[in-house]
Amino acid sequence: MKKITLLWVVCLITFVGATTVHAQNPTVLCSGFETEDFADVWTNDFGDLVSVVSGDQYSGTKSCKLITDASSQLSEVYQKVEITAGKAYTLSIYNKLLNNGGNGAAMLGYIFLDESGSNMTEFVSVPMTSTQGAWVKSSLSTDIAPAGAVYIWFDLQVTGGAGTSILFDDASITLSGGATTKTAQTITGLSAISKTASDVDFDMAATASSNLAVTYTSSNTAVATVSGSKVHIVGAGVSTITASQAGNDTYAVAPDVTATLTVAPTAVAVTSVTLNTSTLALVAGGSQTLTATVTPDNATNKSVSWTSNNTAVATVDNTGKVTALTAGTATITVTTTDGSKTATCIVTVSAAISYTWLLAPAIAIEGTNLKVVGTDADKFTLFYINDQATTATGGVVSLAGKTGDLSLKATTADGTGLIKLKVNLAPKTAVKDGVEVIKLNVNNKQLAVSSKQSVVSSR
Repeated sequence: MKKITLLWVVCLITFVGATTVHAQNPTVLCSGFETEDFADVWTNDFGDLVSVVSGDQYSGTKSCKLITDASSQLSEVYQKVEITAGKAYTLSIYNKLLNNGGNGAAMLGYIFLDESGSNMTEFVSVPMTSTQGAWVKSSLSTDIAPAGAVYIWFDLQVTGGAGTSILFDDASITLSGGATTKTAQTITGLSAISKTASDVDFDMAATASSNLAVTYTSSNTAVATVSGSKVHIVGAGVSTITASQAGNDTYAVAPDVTATLTVAPTAVAVTSVTLNTSTLALVAGGSQTLTATVTPDNATNKSVSWTSNNTAVATVDNTGKVTALTAGTATITVTTTDGSKTATCIVTVSAAISYTWLLAPAIAIEGTNLKVVGTDADKFTLFYINDQATTATGGVVSLAGKTGDLSLKATTADGTGLIKLKVNLAPKTAVKDGVEVIKLNVNNKQLAVSSKQSVVSSR
């Protein structure tokens, strides 16, 4: 151990004038120990114990052989390499044991130096793994170079009994850590995306300010998958697309940027539209709502619009409600937003009926027959017994076979006139409640009720 310490003092004195190699990432130091490079970059204080040999190397054409003799039991070469303070490095070398003269070992060591070449740290050395007749790689990780450090001393030694010989090749130093300042970077060009399930693959186009490649991921692979920068739609739903950039030795990791991908189901087209009726009869002032049915039932967009070709006769609102204005005809058309499919209804509007009601019409019971008498009696053409429609012949309804209390009703065809009568056809009771005459407006709302009249049966 004393011999090694003394050796370092000698080497440091000699080392000041040695050629300096600049460390990069990675830096190969005198690759192959070629003759034309060796003496320029490696310092040898052991004369013939250190040599460059041909025909046995890990790479290149030559390697370096270190042997020991009986007097020193040590041989060594070393190289000064320029480094950066605040960083850590990894030293690597391949070695091959040729002969073990007893306790033979290959050693890999380093020390940090300041600008003048003076050592700043303790010398660190570790034994390498050596195998007889085979090349083995060994590495040593340094501490972080202290402030003011400018060089590292890369040292190779062989120790052991006389005749120990080991080959070395492909020495390298790589940056492995330490305090480093990297340039920040950002990602731009990502925004919300809307697609449908049937859309083809598409490319993402985010960019990093470092110009390094951006990678992408999908949070929901049931909606979309990503390969490189290409997105493949799988199905309807929502997925978050994340853009990332991992950085490198120069650029720091970029903050992730996300965008929401919304995939709508494949649109189902409208094939047709129909109306609940193709014709409609209204009295001026009346109204009725048409119903549109869009097919297929699962069509994506089932919205419709309504128009009238004659708004002086009839109008239609956005719910399909038709309002009759004056006598005439109008065509109501419904049109689908998707596909412009149409259906029509022809509306016939008649003028409102006006009654003078000078002599109120009434239901008369003559024998077993019922009929309407009085003003506009011929307008009452629809008859009901106990709210059940019944057939009239020549304006006369037969009550033959009817007994007990009956509710009789007659209405006009357009529904604007209504007469009601409650009677009991049992013997000796001709009229029960008299006649109730009601006039309705065009919206079937009651306008007036006449006084009740007694109608005597002739039975």
